[in-house]
Amino acid sequence: ETASRLSDKSVSAAQTYIRSLPDPTIKEDSYRMLAARSVVKGEAPELWKILMKDRELTTTEKAMSYLGFLEAIQTTGAR
Repeated sequence: ETASRLSDKSVSAAQTYIRSLPDPTIKEDSYRMLAARSVVKGEAPELWKILMKDRELTTTEKAMSYLGFLEAIQTTGAR
């Protein structure tokens, strides 16, 4: 819920919060949700740049982010 509220303010703030989460599963799901919301809100390019610069992301966190982007693009028809 906190990540969701933060994503309404800024994808950067939400990503910073998600990075600090201790539970890997919650963290991965949060990255997926954030990526999907960023597509819907038209902020995907901004989040993509942030994620590409984050050297601390695990492979699974990156994969979950990509999945969130792809699911939202497919669902909304965004390009």
